[in-house]
Amino acid sequence: EKQWCWEGILFPNKIQVPINGAIWFLPAIFITDLICYLSLKFLPRLSAVALLVCIGIIGSFSIICLPFSCDSALVGSGFFLCGFLCRKYLRKLLELSVGKTIILGIASNLVIFINSNVNMRENIYGIVPLFWLAALSMIVFLFNIFRIIMDTKENKFFKYIGQNTIIFICTNQLILFLIEKIIYPHNSIVLLCWKILELVMVT
Repeated sequence: EKQWCWEGILFPNKIQVPINGAIWFLPAIFITDLICYLSLKFLPRLSAVALLVCIGIIGSFSIICLPFSCDSALVGSGFFLCGFLCRKYLRKLLELSVGKTIILGIASNLVIFINSNVNMRENIYGIVPLFWLAALSMIVFLFNIFRIIMDTKENKFFKYIGQNTIIFICTNQLILFLIEKIIYPHNSIVLLCWKILELVMVT
């Protein structure tokens, strides 16, 4: 038990923590923020961008297992950089029309199906170029979907979820337990919804 405890603390994205399976995400996002902040703060802009691109690509191939979800954080740094560049230089991608958003969503899902299994917690990315293409295009798609919803009518529910994301992450394991062990085995409709949820989680 002591060995499991230490392994779970050092490698939360490798050892399944029974209390909360999503706990690996917290050190990963912290280290991602740290890497990106230090790079953009203390390096010339072009050097910082080049460094973060290299870090993201190297992390995608996950050669060794690093403690505190650092290997997942390397890939996260690539996403952070893409978000930073998009908001600073490519804002038009965040303001797509409804038609272009729908086309992007369909294309993103096609790429997801073409690629093999992806699991960021375990650093499994399938075909790496397809992973990045699918992930980034789906992020842009989802951003535009929720922007369109919020532009149509201010939705306090979505705002609440966005402002309390970390709290919802901490309830991840409880919700999965209820679905998998109690509801899922006895209800075919829930089974269908669960499969759709799995698809969304993969993206």
